[in-house]
Amino acid sequence: MNKNKNIYKITHFYGSDESSIFIKSEKEIAELIEVLACIDLKFEEIVDDSACMSEDAVGLILEGFYEIELIKDLPKRYLEVITKETFLHSTRTVSNRIVTIIEESGYGAPIIQIDRFWARESCCGETSVKLMKKHLPVSNEFNEIIKRSKIG
Repeated sequence: MNKNKNIYKITHFYGSDESSIFIKSEKEIAELIEVLACIDLKFEEIVDDSACMSEDAVGLILEGFYEIELIKDLPKRYLEVITKETFLHSTRTVSNRIVTIIEESGYGAPIIQIDRFWARESCCGETSVKLMKKHLPVSNEFNEIIKRSKIG
């Protein structure tokens, strides 16, 4: 893990920009991409494979199970800022839309935008079971929260 916390904007291709959440985490980008993908894959497995969780529900899970801090005070002007797209997931190339670096965030560090749709796409397939075992808690509480999660 990094010693410094990264700032992330979590969004979804099929969601609205206003529903995006901001988080702080020591997790490396590739690991967070896998965690987000696994949360969505678990939702599809136990709730509905034709829907996706809301960003708010994902934020609560990240905060409760992954020691990730939600940022509630980040100005809304960063929701639509995009200056450069860079693909940073090294295991499987699907699209350069997984990660966007917002270089001049004015928040003291770049904001790394991760699109959950492309994160999920990059992690599904043969490796998804292994990744889910690696990243998801084995907990009835976790599964219950997933079951009660809002659809985004």
